[in-house]
Amino acid sequence: MNQRTSLVLDLELYREIKAEAANSGRTVSSVLEAALRSYLELLADRPADPGLVQLPSAGGLRPGIDLGSKEQIAALLDVEDFAKLHI
Repeated sequence: MNQRTSLVLDLELYREIKAEAANSGRTVSSVLEAALRSYLELLADRPADPGLVQLPSAGGLRPGIDLGSKEQIAALLDVEDFAKLHI
């Protein structure tokens, strides 16, 4: 099932899409659909941000830990250089 929609595109971008469609013998819609599908696949396949630290969640938060303090979080995680933490 197809869904009709309208887009507002930058004129130069539209010209590039239209030229690609003409060069490949496809419609503008099919070029856009393929591009959007590729983009969504990229998003789905990308790994989680390696800069984020995943805290254990089994026991919940520990009392007395200030989540606004990089020093306390670094000590809890046994991280020497808390400047490397992206928090």
